[in-house]
Amino acid sequence: MRARAMPLDIEENMTERLDRMLREGVIDVAIPALPYEAPGIETVPVYDEDFMLVVPAKHP
Repeated sequence: MRARAMPLDIEENMTERLDRMLREGVIDVAIPALPYEAPGIETVPVYDEDFMLVVPAKHP
């Protein structure tokens, strides 16, 4: 059995705009900047990523 194709549109936007689009049903899922908590919105952690700063060895 072959799975049906599902369209995937990716939009990069500000968290405030993504929140509005989510509430209006324009999008189904958002990955906002953290921290993000909003009434009526369920959040589920997807991944945890460590960030590193990389500079030349002699950088002050």
